Amino acid sequence: TGERASADRLIEDLAALANDRTNAQGDVARDVGLELAQLMVANKPADAAGLARIAPRLAQLGGSNAQRDLFMRILLVAAAENPSDTALCYMTRLRSARRHEDRFASRMAATRMRALTRGAA
Repeated sequence: TGERASADRLIEDLAALANDRTNAQGDVARDVGLELAQLMVANKPADAAGLARIAPRLAQLGGSNAQRDLFMRILLVAAAENPSDTALCYMTRLRSARRHEDRFASRMAATRMRALTRGAA
């Protein structure tokens, strides 16, 4: 579709930017932007190692706390879709360290537990 082609072009542009060592935005693309975009476009569960690289670097993207929280939520959803509990545990701990009350992370964990319970039945 047209949206997929646009997303693929965005990934290509970010990869080119990440290879530009003379541009500060290239550093951001290389450190966090490219891998985050690839994860979002892939539309598949994220592995714990990928999350461990991306999540702590979200602040490099700049923007508001709300914008960074949106990216954190996207990572949390990707972690919840991973069959391994490692990714979800990592993201839940990371969000808990940054937020006193996190209803979103609690909902993701509860959804994951319900899925596991149904799978065991």
